[in-house]
Amino acid sequence: MTTCSAATSGSSGGSATPGSTSSSAATSSRSRSRTCPSCCTRPTRRRTRSRRSTSSCAGSATRTSAAPATRSTSTSPRCCSSSTTTFELLAADAGGVPRAHAVCRVSFEDQLHLVDVGHGAPFYHPIPLDSLPLQIPHGDVSYSLDRHASHREAVEVVTLRKSTRVHSYVAKPPPVAPDGFGAAIERTHAPDAPLMRRLKIIRFFASRVLEIDNNRLVTTHHNITTVTPIRDIDELEAIVHEALQLPRMPVREAVDVLRARGVDIFDGATA
Repeated sequence: MTTCSAATSGSSGGSATPGSTSSSAATSSRSRSRTCPSCCTRPTRRRTRSRRSTSSCAGSATRTSAAPATRSTSTSPRCCSSSTTTFELLAADAGGVPRAHAVCRVSFEDQLHLVDVGHGAPFYHPIPLDSLPLQIPHGDVSYSLDRHASHREAVEVVTLRKSTRVHSYVAKPPPVAPDGFGAAIERTHAPDAPLMRRLKIIRFFASRVLEIDNNRLVTTHHNITTVTPIRDIDELEAIVHEALQLPRMPVREAVDVLRARGVDIFDGATA
């Protein structure tokens, strides 16, 4: 799983450009196009791929999941692939900003799950909503998931760094069609947006997580986080291509775009 901000996003191997999207979730075997009899306005295409890790870019996102993944596309806010599984796209408000994030709510065998593949968080599996409240530790950071008082079906996800609240979002019904996020996507990808003014790449492996945050390499292994400074562009490119195993990620291009926006990631002020 990888998250990149600024000027990158990519297809296989992790190459990146602004404005791409994310993929998700969880089934096995290959299925053909089919039409949902009750809740889809047109056929839904499901494509299954097995991937070893996940990549996404902040500000844009490309993601591969650690388990076999299914992609579902539809113009309807709710789409079902079978009589026992339904997928809903829910909007999430963050920091008072509506539709700042999007999550999937999946009903499988009469149980609801939260599936969030664009948060750059260690959510390796769909999260059963009947398991809430839930704490997920991740080195210096932990994630708290619980119901929210704003709606009986609302879910709040809080990011804590050393017990200090640093970010949160609240996802709740009703389902939203993909084109309902148009304004949020434009806002997120504006040149002065926070995620367009820093370099962030996160990749999740089976036993560790590597994160590039401007000129720092953040490693979380066995729930212990270490931070290593990155001296220059050559070292940064080598780490991304070799340690993160993303040889096609256009690191130099991303750094150049940030520099053109007045952001030097190797300046101590931006570290």
